[in-house]
Amino acid sequence: MNMFDPWVVLSNLSDPVTLLLMTLSACFGIIMGAVPGLSGTLGIALLLPFTFGLESATALLMLGSVYCGSEYGGSIPSILINTPGTAAALCTTFDGYPMAMKGQAQKALFTALISSVFGGIFGVSALLFLSVPLANVSMKFGAPEQFWLCVFALTIIASLSSGNVLKGVIGALIGLVLACVGMDPVTGYPRFTFNTMELMGGINVVPALIGLFAIPQALLLLRPAGEKGAMAPYNPAPGVFWQTLKDFFRRIWVTLVAGVIGVIVGIMPGAGGNIATFVAYNETKRFSKKPEEFGTGVMEGIMAPEVCNNAVVGGAQIPML
Repeated sequence: MNMFDPWVVLSNLSDPVTLLLMTLSACFGIIMGAVPGLSGTLGIALLLPFTFGLESATALLMLGSVYCGSEYGGSIPSILINTPGTAAALCTTFDGYPMAMKGQAQKALFTALISSVFGGIFGVSALLFLSVPLANVSMKFGAPEQFWLCVFALTIIASLSSGNVLKGVIGALIGLVLACVGMDPVTGYPRFTFNTMELMGGINVVPALIGLFAIPQALLLLRPAGEKGAMAPYNPAPGVFWQTLKDFFRRIWVTLVAGVIGVIVGIMPGAGGNIATFVAYNETKRFSKKPEEFGTGVMEGIMAPEVCNNAVVGGAQIPML
């Protein structure tokens, strides 16, 4: 029996114990993603010792569930407190938090949930049925392709900062300077480390995001009672889920665009969800009939990054496996 046959894999999912372990792992991943500073990588590392006594297929399903759960969980603080739980959820803050501040926090959360489910299905479908051709494509990515991917990522700045290009350029330059901190990957010479061992490995994305987003929002939440706080109001109402689902299918083209981008960027060695979500957000904005509404709280602005970062999960496992 071929263990890589997709139908064999799907039949393994009918085991109730496997489904229970996957559910618990996904819940654990959601918690890890929803807490700023934690991530799916840390969740996988914490769960790994518990999988040593399990079958390899069950262990992989549990670890994959943590990965997927953390990608969705990062959208919760992004929408409610404007702080990305994971690096891949950064773009979700652009429209998720404004939508929540307009009193549509429940709709924003449901949009993130539905988008994550469809993005995960898109990525898993690519993993099951297109692994071999996509793996061949992944093997062809070398230094030139990585260089042009970085150039393309920098060009996205012009689109995302169309309202104030100067601020976008300044932010990009600051990011490039921070990226230079650490040991040079070619010569091995330390740069801007100030003789500190902690900076030898560079500045990690997650601590940088915590400093840029979580600390300012935490200070805003310390405002005295009576002043407008930074946490979005959450007012649950009946029927919001089904209305959100209808609105989602009216914008199903976003799922296709973001899903394809997530899988393609996911199979690139060294790339990840933080790059893919920016590309997906930019392309969705570019193809939209009303690009000027992005950043004000539109569904497409939540759908694109959430579909993409979950589709990346399936794409990223193709070169890994």
